[in-house]
Amino acid sequence: MMLLNLKLNMRSLTILALAFVLSIATAQIEEEDYVQLSFRTFGWGMEADLVSPLVNEVIQVPWSSFSEQIRYSGPPLMTLYQDTTALLDSEGLMLTRERREQVVSQQQTGDKPVDIIPVAQVPLPKAGGKLLLVFVPNPQSNKPLYRVIVMDDSLAEFDEPNVHFYNMTDTELVVRVGSEAKTIASRQQAVWPTEIGGTQASIAIAVRNPETRVIYSSRFRLREGRRAVFFARRVGEMEIDGVNVPKINVLPRFEDIGEKQEQLLILEAPDEMADGVD
Repeated sequence: MMLLNLKLNMRSLTILALAFVLSIATAQIEEEDYVQLSFRTFGWGMEADLVSPLVNEVIQVPWSSFSEQIRYSGPPLMTLYQDTTALLDSEGLMLTRERREQVVSQQQTGDKPVDIIPVAQVPLPKAGGKLLLVFVPNPQSNKPLYRVIVMDDSLAEFDEPNVHFYNMTDTELVVRVGSEAKTIASRQQAVWPTEIGGTQASIAIAVRNPETRVIYSSRFRLREGRRAVFFARRVGEMEIDGVNVPKINVLPRFEDIGEKQEQLLILEAPDEMADGVD
């Protein structure tokens, strides 16, 4: 009898141990299906007020400017909608998270007229951290309204003047600011500390194909107390010396550091000929 009880106890312990292991595995799977991070938005040639069932505020995408930091906790694929009125209560406040999820679910299953259409789907890295989401109008009519380029935003914390370059292309770029050149991989960024104050500086962007070829160059003037931000995205190809190289669109912006100062970021037209990048 004692032997039988011992066997039953051992079986119970085994079942409990298996249940414990399964619960841990299930919890790990659930954790892996969710990410926690913060992000800012930037609208390249567009602006919008968007909503997500998992974000407790309207996500503002400002025109050629940065938004405030927004917290996100949810699946690695964030779905955004433009019809904000469907997710607001009678007083214009955001519905509870549970109610927003219910409304979106009803729209997707056809329980209500479909007037909430996703305008963007953003794959987020599971590592989390701080991100910059750059929104660009999508030229393909059969795709979501906006294309979103996800960039690491960890270098954006600054308290000194600098030049900040975001390579949003699918190509490695060599970028020279002044006399210092840096190689920047696809979807990466770099920062150049600078003491520029009222003097003219230059920026040149090149590719190695395999020779180094400059595909963009310009001069700018940056007043003391400001930083320059350059975004580059690929918009096609062009031919230089009989060789096809990436054609890029470069968007310059500026930010004040400290007290407000009047705008003084002056960009000249790209040079037809530019020096190579070392």
